[in-house]
Amino acid sequence: MKNRILALFVLFSFYLLLSLSCSHPNQPIPANVTLLENGRIGFIMPEGSKKVPDLMEVIKDISPNTLYLSKLDSLSSNSPLFSVRKYVNDTATPMEIAFVESVIGYSFQAENQESELTDFGVYDENGRRYRYTVKRIGMENLSSSMAKYYPESDGDTNSLYPYPERYKIMYYFMKNDMDTALYELSVVTNLEQFEKADSLLTAISKSFQFYEHK
Repeated sequence: MKNRILALFVLFSFYLLLSLSCSHPNQPIPANVTLLENGRIGFIMPEGSKKVPDLMEVIKDISPNTLYLSKLDSLSSNSPLFSVRKYVNDTATPMEIAFVESVIGYSFQAENQESELTDFGVYDENGRRYRYTVKRIGMENLSSSMAKYYPESDGDTNSLYPYPERYKIMYYFMKNDMDTALYELSVVTNLEQFEKADSLLTAISKSFQFYEHK
């Protein structure tokens, strides 16, 4: 009987150690991972992407919770724009509730934008759950600081909705699906580049990870 108890204890200890080692991997983070929040989160950007610090300053004025901004195609004058935003709640919220709130309008929307929800969904892949929304957005009054990033405007800053019509695809992540912080990975694109932008954002989202602080 004592031997059986000892064997069970050893087996339990083994599984406990295995679980801890899987939850806190010590493997080095790949060099191609873009880290944010002092290494708390990371993701892999596609080749050809490029950060846009001047536009980042404009976006930060509108949406201070923006953590990252990049063109997905540095060779295109009308590249889809990828961004990472962080929303913080006072108390920990279940991921499903936060996602429902994002679907009904919780996600960022500037005062000069109108939006229409066109799609949303949840799917599982390789043991992980992904949640996304798609919105059609338009800028009622395009500011001069933003106009140069929309070549089709020809400098016109007073065009009414739906010009220039854009689509915003968003994926949402929360550590352990229960936290005070919700991370939104999104891309803004026109209809012509929608499929390409959607594919790139999906790939970035699948590479997204939470990392433990060292």
